[in-house]
Amino acid sequence: MVDLAREASTLTEVSSELIAVGWTTGTMEPKRVAAYVAADDRVQDMSLDEIVDVLSQGVQRNLAIHETNALRAAARSVLLQVAGF
Repeated sequence: MVDLAREASTLTEVSSELIAVGWTTGTMEPKRVAAYVAADDRVQDMSLDEIVDVLSQGVQRNLAIHETNALRAAARSVLLQVAGF
């Protein structure tokens, strides 16, 4: 399983390095540009399974943050179905 926190930390480090060496000089949002480049490089190096894992974790995380009530209702429904109700 891909550790999203570790990946985010690595992206922050790499983007800071890109900014420090002047790679983003002349851009309107150097921090954002550097982070995008770092993320793109990392995704290019990932296997298909890792990419799917990142997407799955992202969807789960976003749902948990924004759709808590809907997720609770769905989980309740699954439990009731498994119990035969």
